[in-house]
Amino acid sequence: MKNLIPISRKITRAFALWLGISCLASPAFALEGLQIGMTAPLVKLKDLQGKEVALADQRDANAVVVVFWATWSDNSAPMLERLERLYRKHKREKLRILAVNVEKQQPDAEDLAQIKKIVSRLGLSFSVLMDEGLKTFREYGVVAVPSTAVLDREGVIRGEMASFPLAQREELFDLIEALAEKREIARKEEKKGYQPVPRAVRYYNLARAMVSRGMSDAVDENLKKSISADPNFVLPLLLLAKLYRERAETEESIEFRGTAVVTATFKAEKEKYLKQAAELVGKALVLAPQSASVLMEDALVLIAVGKRDVARQKLLEAIKTETSYTPAHFLLASLRVREGRLKEGETEFQKALQLNPLDHQAYLAMAAAYEEKGMEKNAVEFYKKVHEMLYKERELFPLSYGR
Repeated sequence: MKNLIPISRKITRAFALWLGISCLASPAFALEGLQIGMTAPLVKLKDLQGKEVALADQRDANAVVVVFWATWSDNSAPMLERLERLYRKHKREKLRILAVNVEKQQPDAEDLAQIKKIVSRLGLSFSVLMDEGLKTFREYGVVAVPSTAVLDREGVIRGEMASFPLAQREELFDLIEALAEKREIARKEEKKGYQPVPRAVRYYNLARAMVSRGMSDAVDENLKKSISADPNFVLPLLLLAKLYRERAETEESIEFRGTAVVTATFKAEKEKYLKQAAELVGKALVLAPQSASVLMEDALVLIAVGKRDVARQKLLEAIKTETSYTPAHFLLASLRVREGRLKEGETEFQKALQLNPLDHQAYLAMAAAYEEKGMEKNAVEFYKKVHEMLYKERELFPLSYGR
C-alpha cells in the first residue's frame, strides 16, 4: 500500500482533467446548467414496452412535465401520484407527462421488474421512460431525485423543482394546471427569474455542448461572446469560471510531476487561472447572491486557494438556501472528513446519497478526502465505487455530461 497515495493522486487529477469534475453552475437548483426561460434539452427514450417516445412529439400539448424518478427515492412515489391526478384531470387540456426513470446506469431485469411493480401500484397512465446510461439525467443536470421540469408548448422551461419540498410543490402544481388550461398565469404561479438574451443563450448552449464532448479547451470564445451579449446572464460566467478552475487543477497536476526548473511557470499559470475564476464568480455573486450553484462554485474556488474555512461557510449557506442541492452536501461531507470530523462527514454524505446516489463525483471527493487523512482503506473503497460507476457501467467518457 506504500504507493497508493501518489498513484491515487494521479487518478484523481486525471478524472478532474478528462471528466470535468464539479458542476456546471446555474441559478436554478433542480437543473444544473439550465434555468427558467431556456429551451429544455430534447428527450428521446423508450418506454416500458420498448416504444420510443420523444419530447419533440409532444408539441401539441399545452404543457409538458418531465419528471426524473427512481424506486430508491422516497419522494418519487408521492410526486408521481400527484402528477397522475393532474394528468387524469387535464388530459383534455393536452397535458403530457414524461416520467424518466433513473434507477441506475444500466438497470437489469430485477430493476425493471421493480419499476413495473411501482408503476402498476401507483396506477400510472402517462409515459414512463427508461434512461439507460443516464444520458438525459446528465443533460438536464439533475442534482436530486425526484426533479421536475415544467415546459410550455414551445419546450421552454417555465418552472422546476428538486425533490418534493412542501414549500414549493403547490406552486409548481398550480403552474402545471395554469399552462394545461391555457389560462393567464398568476405571478405567484410562475418563477419568472431572469430571461437571458437569446443570442447569449445560443453561444452558451454551443459552449455547453462542446464541453460535453470533451472540447473544453475550445469554448472560451463562445462563452465570452455569451457574456458580452448579456452581462447579466449568470450561466456563462459560472461555466467559464469552472473551466478556469479546472485548468488550475491541471497545472497543479503538472507541477506535481514536474521538475524544479518548470515548477515556477506552472505555479504562475495556476494562480492566473484561479484569479480569473474568482473574478467571474464575484460577478456571478453580484447577480445571484442567493444561488446555491453560485455559492458552490465560490466554495470550490476558495478551496482551490486554500481557504477551507470560508468555503465551508459558503457551502452551509448554499444548503440553507436550497436543502436539496446535493453537490453542496457532498462537498461539505468531504471537507468534514478532511477536518477530521469523520462522523459528521459520513452523515452528511449519506444524507445526500438519499437524494442522488448516481453522482460519481461525490465518491471521488470522499476518496480524495480519506486519502488526505491517510485512511487508505476507506479511500480505496470509494475509488472502487468510482471505478464501478465509470468503467463497469461503460461511462468513462460519456458523450454528454450535463454537469
